Amino acid sequence: MRQFVRGGQTVQVPDWREAAGLFPCPDILWQGVWSEVADKTRRSWDVWAATYCALSALAERNLHWYYVGAPLFGMAYVLCVGPTGGNKQLPVDICETLVPENYNKRDGVQSGAGLFPMLVDTSSRAEVKPVRPTLMIMDEWTKLITNMTMQSSTLLDEINSLFHRNRRWNVSRSDREGGGGDRVSQAPILSIFGTTTPEALLSDVSELMVNRGMLNRYLVLPAATREFEYRPKKRMSDPTITLAPLRQELMARLTGYKWGGGESYEDAFSEEAMALNEAWGAPLFRDLMGQNTIEANRKKRLHMYAHHIALVSAWSKRASRVEIGDMEMAIAVIACANRFMDWLYTNDALPLTTVEVGDARLEQIVRERIADRPSYYDRGRLRESLRRQNIPLSKLRKVIDVLLSHGDIMVDPKTMKYVFKGKEEAGNTTQAPSTSTSERRNPFARPET
Repeated sequence: MRQFVRGGQTVQVPDWREAAGLFPCPDILWQGVWSEVADKTRRSWDVWAATYCALSALAERNLHWYYVGAPLFGMAYVLCVGPTGGNKQLPVDICETLVPENYNKRDGVQSGAGLFPMLVDTSSRAEVKPVRPTLMIMDEWTKLITNMTMQSSTLLDEINSLFHRNRRWNVSRSDREGGGGDRVSQAPILSIFGTTTPEALLSDVSELMVNRGMLNRYLVLPAATREFEYRPKKRMSDPTITLAPLRQELMARLTGYKWGGGESYEDAFSEEAMALNEAWGAPLFRDLMGQNTIEANRKKRLHMYAHHIALVSAWSKRASRVEIGDMEMAIAVIACANRFMDWLYTNDALPLTTVEVGDARLEQIVRERIADRPSYYDRGRLRESLRRQNIPLSKLRKVIDVLLSHGDIMVDPKTMKYVFKGKEEAGNTTQAPSTSTSERRNPFARPET
């Protein structure tokens, strides 16, 4: 771990040198179009991610399945996180090159209202205006976050609502057309590919944004994890030139290719692929989706992306079914994304204040709050109630662990919330589990991986 100061806050980030050994790119990733791109560039997570986002943008609404109560289209939001100087331009060039020239490509937007003319053909005289398939490509993704934090900005909510949207979209700014009017469009088509650094992600994306579902709409993967090579062993030419023939081939083969028609996603999977999917995914996501923590909220759409990756892979081959190879690729990607998010936030790498509340004083505050409202607080509610004191989650967790281990507070088995074991509650509460380092398990702690 290392620290840096940003905006008056001290932020901890993991040492990127660890990433090379932790997040290798398995061979199963490099099949179909991904293999063709890697042959002309390199094998790294950001190259895989850029190719995936480009294929997703190309698929747009031509890929259409129904998944767990909502439509599932081709579009995707993808984010690669890597260190400064890690050549983030390469995946940006790959993504932009693979998408057809007639696609609307933009490098950002300043406001929620600004999305409408970007995504919609406002020159059309139609009452319900047609959409323009759009790919937003940003080599510094957090400039989008900066615009989201401006006063009265609706950008976060609009981008959230556009994710796989299946209904009309309207922007009403005035009762006069000259002032923006009441404009209505068909369901928009938006994909996003961005790159950023761990420092920018951890300091600029607030806990509130995470809990509002902004981050989990993105598939977050590491950028290149290999060490810098002054003279790379593999020679590489400009991908905007070398990948142009592949773009033409993809356009000829896939443009307008429709698959799914809104049927159940299960119809897209072979029996073998679905069996593998269920055996791997059910235990992982049953546990993850049952948690109400910031850690889980960062990852609560990974199950969607597990299916989406397999579907996009099969679509790119014009296959009739998702097969084992497609599902194995999806599993490898989601396993990496799951571990990578935990690694990025190692030791709850949230913004820290330079002056922190002492442990003893924090223990007293926690005791008083739990005693006043037994069976109300879990760790998340305690953190929220202490937000104004800017207490790091890592410190709060340490204090809670101490109080649990000493038996001062316990977990109400009915509500799974904390209770204070005063004299009057001693006989009415289930004793906490064993408190040895090896045996004690805090039900609100991060799951072991």
